[in-house]
Amino acid sequence: MMGERTKAQGERKGGWSSQSLWLKVVLVLSLALIVIGVVRCSFESTAPVAGTVGRVAVMPVVIDAPEGYFPVSSDSVAVVAARWFARSFARESGIYVEVVESRERIPEVAAEGTDFDGLAYFQLTRSGNQLLIHGEIVHSVTRRAMATVDYDIPSSFLYRRMTEAGSEMAAKMGYDRAEGS
Repeated sequence: MMGERTKAQGERKGGWSSQSLWLKVVLVLSLALIVIGVVRCSFESTAPVAGTVGRVAVMPVVIDAPEGYFPVSSDSVAVVAARWFARSFARESGIYVEVVESRERIPEVAAEGTDFDGLAYFQLTRSGNQLLIHGEIVHSVTRRAMATVDYDIPSSFLYRRMTEAGSEMAAKMGYDRAEGS
């Protein structure tokens, strides 16, 4: 009985020491590649912080509301809203901000290799009597969002909220008003 028991234990013997050298190498290499992949992805998913962004382009605001929703044309509202954001963001961050008013310039400004580090996008959507604002600043190379804002407001508060969006996004990116002053 004792002999059968030790024989059965011997047959079940396994584990790391009984594996072939080839399998051990493959397992260690796989583990190393997984660790490298996780570390690399964590670096890539980290949004750039203040100081790495020196120039931001504000794209034309996209308005999803019927014509006549605003007392002036939607194109005028889009340009003025972008300017209010740009003015506030530039003041709070202390960096160069340019409003791209011409839709023809979008491919040129958004292309890789331009001198803009960040691209700001806003969309205004009508929802009943409210206006939904979604905005984000993405890094021009990684295309990852560095800061986002979302507001649900009456349309009469649009410009006030665009100004607040500039301040809020600058703060989210790590810019401190006191540093620039």
